[in-house]
Amino acid sequence: MLKFNCFITGDDYNLLKTDTPESRKKVSALASVIFIPVIIWFANGYLMVSHVLQGTFGNSIIVAIILGSLIFLIEKNIIMAHSTRSIKIFRYSLGIVIALLGAVCLDEVIFKQDVDQQLFVINKEIIASNMKLVDDLHKDELTKAQADADIRYATWQASLSEAKSEADGTSGSGIRGVHAITKMKLATAELNKLDYEKSLNDLNLHNQKIEKEKNDRQVEVEKSLENGALLNRIKALFRLVFSDGFMAVIYILFTLFLFAMEFLVVFLKNAWPLTNYERRLELIEEIGRKRMEKVSHHDLANYETGRAYHTYKLAKSDIQNNRSNSIYN
Repeated sequence: MLKFNCFITGDDYNLLKTDTPESRKKVSALASVIFIPVIIWFANGYLMVSHVLQGTFGNSIIVAIILGSLIFLIEKNIIMAHSTRSIKIFRYSLGIVIALLGAVCLDEVIFKQDVDQQLFVINKEIIASNMKLVDDLHKDELTKAQADADIRYATWQASLSEAKSEADGTSGSGIRGVHAITKMKLATAELNKLDYEKSLNDLNLHNQKIEKEKNDRQVEVEKSLENGALLNRIKALFRLVFSDGFMAVIYILFTLFLFAMEFLVVFLKNAWPLTNYERRLELIEEIGRKRMEKVSHHDLANYETGRAYHTYKLAKSDIQNNRSNSIYN
């Protein structure tokens, strides 16, 4: 088990297995808490795709594995990295983003029915807004077509009334009966009727065009609801959250819970005192650094390259054993 924990945290198993119990305990704890955000995001990914976005089982598993693996790699590298100020700032910033996204995903799953109801209300409002937009867009041409139809209808009725008055002798020539003048006025009325029917047909075409555009927009909005558009669902969630105090409290609690889960790894890493194993690693690094500094500064007292040769050792031995003058001194 210790070897598996070392694989998770990136520690050296051969060094750790002979170290103190506290050292092994810390590594085991860090290895176990890594799986908390991994499990949360695996579940979030699966539930979001399968329950919220209505995806297939295969797609849900693929998304869950991708999200879980991504969080695992992030947490693993955070644990392996040296705890510097920049790493801490990055980790806390990343934790805030991940926690907020996780809270949104989890709330989308838990409050799915509430979000669906809110989304239905929002879509009704969007549909009504689109209907009004279409009406405003075609208002002028519709008004013009309606006015033209009204004028032509009034003209037709007026010419028809003149033909009737001519026929009963109350106006015009004063001669009763359907004579030539009456027939002429009836023909004029018939032409006016045709003009009115043409303008009425144009008005109906305008109305049909407007209705078709309204239906198209309504279908488009309803289709976005059926496809479970994620951004629309998030918008509905936040509208629901900020419109209800109880919902806001629940949302904040879930967010704080996810914050705690996300920051548990970095909290344990920074709050747990240094163990003997970690001090040992720091000492190894310090010794290695000093050695490299001596090499880089050409410390001939310790790192003279010729000292490794056999002839050098023989010459040095002769000098030490024979103090007389020679070619070596």
